[in-house]
Amino acid sequence: MILFRKTPITRVFWRKTLMRLRRVTTVACTSLTMALPLCAQQSDAGESVPCLIKASKQIDVAVEVAGRVEEVSVEPGQTVDKGDLLVRQSAAPERAALALAERAAADTSTIEAAEARLDLLNAQESRMSQLIGKDLVAQNTYDSLLAEQVTAQEQLQRAREDHIRATLERDRVKAELAQRVIKAPISGLVTEVDIEAGELGDPQVPLLRLAVLDPLLIAAYLPIRLHGTLTPGRELTVKPEPPVGGTYQARIEVIDKVYDPASGTFGIRLYMDNPQNTLPAGIHCTLEVPG
Repeated sequence: MILFRKTPITRVFWRKTLMRLRRVTTVACTSLTMALPLCAQQSDAGESVPCLIKASKQIDVAVEVAGRVEEVSVEPGQTVDKGDLLVRQSAAPERAALALAERAAADTSTIEAAEARLDLLNAQESRMSQLIGKDLVAQNTYDSLLAEQVTAQEQLQRAREDHIRATLERDRVKAELAQRVIKAPISGLVTEVDIEAGELGDPQVPLLRLAVLDPLLIAAYLPIRLHGTLTPGRELTVKPEPPVGGTYQARIEVIDKVYDPASGTFGIRLYMDNPQNTLPAGIHCTLEVPG
């Protein structure tokens, strides 16, 4: 099991992202020297508005239980697949406990002995039940056999319950051992590693951060006059700032339905495919909105 905390790519995340972008846009649009490159520019072909390219998901990964880190298997900039090993904690006591638990769970000798004893008593009871009708066996002898038969059935039931408990204990110890192995919860790029082998892992302190760059998320604020002209699923042109440059297509994911009266804008979010993580995240861009 893995403990990880997601950087919310929902209301809070986008509110902060778009607020930063809005502040940049608002300041730029009030400055004559910066108005042309950053503010929405209207032309016959449409409008160009500033935008921001972000990772579509960011996850802070932490240990689930405190313990000494034995191995760190990744470095910043490395790409990982879901399930890849990230960090391994020291777990010698847990491994020893698991060996004992697996041995106990595999031991069925008590059940086999109880079944054999019950089979023997059942056979004796079958023969004795025929003899007692002919007065060849004393009644108290037959009653004693019946009592032993009941006791043997109870012993078999207890042996089976003990085996179930041993199996559950094995699963519990195995789960505890699994907590010491931290695997990637998603496929993505390792952007930060804040732990070294030999250090103590704390569940409250992230060990590393993963980011998903395919697809990328594009955040922008558009003038209110454009509200109603766009629909989710529509593709728009995105131009990253130099030195990245280039022209790309992004599809609209969400269009905010709440205006910002101070800036006269509304937020928009888009997804942009980014195979092989070709484009970086965290850069400014220009969004071309058709007129």
